Amino acid sequence: MSAAEAAAPRDVLIKLAAAVRAGDGQEARKYADTSDPAYLSFIDRAAESIPLAAQFKRSYRRIFGDVAADALPALVRPDNVPADAPVTIIGDHATVSLPTRNAPTVQQMNLGPTWDVPMVKIAGAWKVQVQSLQWWSQGIPLPPEFAAELARLDNDVCRRATQAMEAGQFAKPEDARKFVGDGVRASLKTVVDKWRASTHPSSRSASTRTSLHS
Repeated sequence: MSAAEAAAPRDVLIKLAAAVRAGDGQEARKYADTSDPAYLSFIDRAAESIPLAAQFKRSYRRIFGDVAADALPALVRPDNVPADAPVTIIGDHATVSLPTRNAPTVQQMNLGPTWDVPMVKIAGAWKVQVQSLQWWSQGIPLPPEFAAELARLDNDVCRRATQAMEAGQFAKPEDARKFVGDGVRASLKTVVDKWRASTHPSSRSASTRTSLHS
């Protein structure tokens, strides 16, 4: 394997990260595995999240300054890929290990010190496996429709946070961060509760019968 072949998965992630930083969701979409139709709605919502997050960060930086903005955790990942990020390739699958600077500390969202991004080669091109884009729900195996719903709710949180910030509703940068943090936690709980209810229909039916007869 040549040096270029060994670095190819990382090079794709570097392009994806550049698109994320630029707020270009459609460019970022080019580097995702879109072969499974079940995930297309999620991918659409994920692409929408990229310009929303970029707008939030621009407003945050303008209103609260560079120091506060530089301390923000990434709302969309990956936003940075080191040129020496380790790459492991086995056949048509690869893993690129990225550091998780400023990773959220919420239990379900904490990626740990590194994030191993799985990739797959499709028609000769390396793509990010779509499940890895669900980094907000790491450790929670959400089906495609629930992943799309979570992304939609998180996009709404980001949109409302930017609007509130522009309207002067946050006195301190911590207020804006708390708004986003509380919002995405609430989104995650809402979607996970719905997903768990859908996997236990008998319990839900029993609860419904109880409420009807009470």
